[in-house]
Amino acid sequence: MSISFIGSGGSKFRKLTPYLSVLNSWISYLPLGIARYAGGMFVYNGKVYVIGGMTKTGSPTSAVEIVDIMSMSRYYGQSLPKPLAHFAHVFLNNKFYVIGGITTGGNIVKDILVYDPEQNQWSSAPVSLPKGIARASAARLDKNIGKVITVGIKPSSYGGSADYIKIYVEGVGWVEQMPHSFRVEDGVPKADFNVSNYIGAKITRIGLHHTNGGWSDPTDVWIWDKSTGAKLYNTTVSRHTWDRSLPNYFEYVNVDWIINGVNDYINTVILVMGGLDENGNIICDTYEIDISNQIVTKRSDMKVCRENHACAELGGKIYCFGGDDGESIFNSIEEYDPSTDSWRVIQATLPNPATGIRSTNIVINGKTYILLAGD
Repeated sequence: MSISFIGSGGSKFRKLTPYLSVLNSWISYLPLGIARYAGGMFVYNGKVYVIGGMTKTGSPTSAVEIVDIMSMSRYYGQSLPKPLAHFAHVFLNNKFYVIGGITTGGNIVKDILVYDPEQNQWSSAPVSLPKGIARASAARLDKNIGKVITVGIKPSSYGGSADYIKIYVEGVGWVEQMPHSFRVEDGVPKADFNVSNYIGAKITRIGLHHTNGGWSDPTDVWIWDKSTGAKLYNTTVSRHTWDRSLPNYFEYVNVDWIINGVNDYINTVILVMGGLDENGNIICDTYEIDISNQIVTKRSDMKVCRENHACAELGGKIYCFGGDDGESIFNSIEEYDPSTDSWRVIQATLPNPATGIRSTNIVINGKTYILLAGD
């Protein structure tokens, strides 16, 4: 096993220095082409990717350097769309997310950029931060949303554009789709429903709202398990009903399916915590970024406003370490519990105040730890 660090904090660095646990020692590896700090790094398919950062001239760089560990070679990947440093970052679903940061001229940005190492390509995420933030920390978090189904309904034809689906649960009534879940995939209108509270109940109607008339039968209906993608129900209905109590056209078909066999859906989100905002304030803000549903949600504030800190997930909670407020350097540790959306300062502290630190999760003898490194 090896753990690689590409420097941290305020130290300008040029060399890739991995720790080899087999030899119980550090070794000097390939030099980077550009000395930099306050950038990002990730490892993927035997390669180390070094992203952006601040150069020794005090200006951010857009350079992406790739080190192939096996061949001991180094080359450049596609550059960032703009020079960036002091950004939050996280590796999620085989993509590297660059969140906020400082660009040329000291401007603090709110963009979220996505790097695909397979394609060596940058793109913009479908959402952004509500304001420019730099020197924040980010961590990925697996959230158990509950038992979620995806419902699809497709008549032979319908007029206008569709915008939502409803399901009718016997003994409950009409149930709304999950926010921002409506979409059309391969010509099929779909939406997601959290049915955690309705296990064992029966869905008797599925309806689609659209803007103009022209519904033609027959109508196909599908229900899938959101977590596994398994098809739970499928039928074709020969007749539909128009519910005239709703505006425009809400038309539904009768179905007969008992809610059962649905797995818990785990949605991985990104939390961005603290930092320096575009107005020069050290902030306590916490933002949850749901890439799959294209939602950014403000969560509870941290207890201590801080920048240049490190955050990581452990046991379903987020822990943030150290950092500073521009004047004082901290040794405190905060814990975030997503089930209650609450922060608390825990009793344990760092051995010494530390800022400009980085964190990663490591597994030793089957147990997961948070490893910190910095000046």
